[in-house]
Amino acid sequence: MELEQEVLDLVGVAQAGAPGEALELLAGIAQVGQAMVDSALAPGGPWASAQDRVELVKGAQEALGALHAAQTAWIARFAALTLVENDTTGCEQVDRGVGFVDEFASDTLAPLLGMSHGAASTKVVRAAKLAADLPLTLAALATGELDLFRAQCIAEELADADHDVCALVEQMVHPQITGDTPMKARNRVRTALAKIDPDLVRERAARAKLDRFVSTRASHLPGLTQWYAQLPAEDSAKAWAAIDTLAHQKLNDDPTKTLDQHRADALVDLILGNATIEAHVTIAIPITPQADAGGASGTGAAFGITDQEDDRDQGDGRDQGEPTGETEPTGELEPGTLEQLWAVLSPHTPTGTGVEIPGIGVIPAPLALALAGTLGARVTRMLVDSRTGTTIETSAPTYRPTTAIARHVRLRDGTCRFPNCARRAERCEIDHITPWPAGPTTVTNLLCLCKHHHRLKHSTRWRPALHADGTVIWTSPYGEEFITKPIDHTALAIA
Repeated sequence: MELEQEVLDLVGVAQAGAPGEALELLAGIAQVGQAMVDSALAPGGPWASAQDRVELVKGAQEALGALHAAQTAWIARFAALTLVENDTTGCEQVDRGVGFVDEFASDTLAPLLGMSHGAASTKVVRAAKLAADLPLTLAALATGELDLFRAQCIAEELADADHDVCALVEQMVHPQITGDTPMKARNRVRTALAKIDPDLVRERAARAKLDRFVSTRASHLPGLTQWYAQLPAEDSAKAWAAIDTLAHQKLNDDPTKTLDQHRADALVDLILGNATIEAHVTIAIPITPQADAGGASGTGAAFGITDQEDDRDQGDGRDQGEPTGETEPTGELEPGTLEQLWAVLSPHTPTGTGVEIPGIGVIPAPLALALAGTLGARVTRMLVDSRTGTTIETSAPTYRPTTAIARHVRLRDGTCRFPNCARRAERCEIDHITPWPAGPTTVTNLLCLCKHHHRLKHSTRWRPALHADGTVIWTSPYGEEFITKPIDHTALAIA
């Protein structure tokens, strides 16, 4: 009875909703979970029977479901807050109600949850949908009948359905959907939606063609890359037929390879047979700034490379031919320098040193240089601090960074510098931390931000501080600090 009363007391605290008490309650739950982990993994622990273990797995699922449902509700409540300008205080925070999603809500949550910006945005949107339009699904999550992934699948399938349509779909699919796998759950929702609102399904199919894409990312296997594509079904069928037909021809000629290997080769052959490729390789050369900054005694001088480059206008608003007067840490190498460069560097290059290709992954340095030679690549050198791996200072007297400075900042940052954002630097905007002319156009006052996080910096109370070593410390509107690091160009290696 004492335990039952304690549980009822905890339920009362949770229902009261006082933030301080609720946080204490969650901290207590976390401690209980940690203690149970230690107990479960202890040799000869108390959970001896199979029945005990199954019941504990089930109980943990119910507890996780309840906490996931609670977090979903709190995310939806947070996302409903937005800043609105007024005539007295300048701006105020307004609660737009569950279902509204503020543009920058996910940016606060992403680093807290250890998620990328895209994943956090998806989580926020689905949370708002579950809390506003899918009460039966959220309740099933809270009782452990649905896990978070399946609940989110349901929310995704009904993302553009209005509240009334969602209610009718839920009535059709619950409670049977709680026993479905994720794919079966999706199909059940799609079938119900097609019966209730066929026009919406047709509109969705028409819009879906606009969402076609091809993307790549580094594989978990060294030296490999994963490709992802979303294409209209008719185009996909034709493309697959072309790949499969060519792969079977290759299999007849060379049966030592698998059909999957030949399909991969066929894809590459079909793409490269219809494309002209240009490459631009940037080679990082570590130097000690005090000794080498002038290029007289450093590694750059060994190749006849100086730090001066006449950087002509390339879209930065200056007149053609206007000199920059800046120190330039990256310069194009003369034709044939690849062989000379590798002949000098290879005896001093650690085994496993790799070259990173953005969006592709890391490949061995000799292979990268050979590939660059085959493609007739433009090759530039980048002088980096041998102690930190970051690039060397460059400056300009104008608002718009010169091409050299822009390249410098992008090479230093690698990606958008907001926490957990992986948008590549070449697709980002370069922003003054302290607005120009109060802040200079130097790499110590510039950082790469994607368009979304550029707006966030100017529209919210997020504040970045860029330090001399390239580290950026972001302070959120709620006082949390998050650190992002520059790319360490000396740390690339084959995993």
